[in-house]
Amino acid sequence: MASKKISDQDRRCISDCISKYWGSERVSGDAQKRDKQYEACLDDCRVCA
Repeated sequence: MASKKISDQDRRCISDCISKYWGSERVSGDAQKRDKQYEACLDDCRVCA
């Protein structure tokens, strides 16, 4: 597997996903649904594409 330098924009995108779905105690609800939404958010970052 080739390595890729992660840009500042990519890091920000990943950080935003983490904060949005896991970064607050106020985040609640169905964990499986949240996992899927988190994965979709990371896919949108396109870091591993």
